Amino acid sequence: MKTNLLKTKMNPLIALVMYLILCNCNFLSAQVLHNIAVNNFAFAPPSLSINMGDTVRWTNNSGTHNVDGTTVVFSANPTSFGNSVGTNWIYDFIFTIPGEYDYRCDVHYTMGMVGHISVAPTSEITENTPVNNSLVKVYPNPSKGTINIELSDMILSNAKGLSLVIYNSSDKEITRITNIKTNKLMDYLARGMYFYILINNNEIVEKGKIIID
Repeated sequence: MKTNLLKTKMNPLIALVMYLILCNCNFLSAQVLHNIAVNNFAFAPPSLSINMGDTVRWTNNSGTHNVDGTTVVFSANPTSFGNSVGTNWIYDFIFTIPGEYDYRCDVHYTMGMVGHISVAPTSEITENTPVNNSLVKVYPNPSKGTINIELSDMILSNAKGLSLVIYNSSDKEITRITNIKTNKLMDYLARGMYFYILINNNEIVEKGKIIID
């Protein structure tokens, strides 16, 4: 007997999973992982140009080193990043703020073990329209000032260091909420256009636009 595939009913659970994957493929594909090798008293490559939302992974293959990009050492860095001195480690950092970043190995920087990362603002997020989806609901949007952000139970159940970052149209960070444990958040924003990114386990899982009339 021939089966009409167009009339075959899909399991609701499978359909939901496929929908979530399709909804988020654009966001996840926009994120890029950049690798830096840490050995021979050098970072290779020593300089990178990336986009906001990209992840940089340092892999220490030999020797005792670290990554120090803290604002204590480099006051011009937009934010701090880095790890402790040690051996055989892997360190990831997702760059959510555009700008110029310097870093070094605290043990060997006098030998020239330094690096630089240039983070460009992403243009993709500005093309998104203010919509709600199954993972994050932003309402009302447009708003008169107070904005409500509701996260799905699916995100919270898999939360590992869940954070929400809101930027203005000039890519300046306005709000950062870390270690989110509740699915309902609220913020007040001045009139303008804003963009948010939701980060879980050092990965961007959602991006969107907020409009304040």
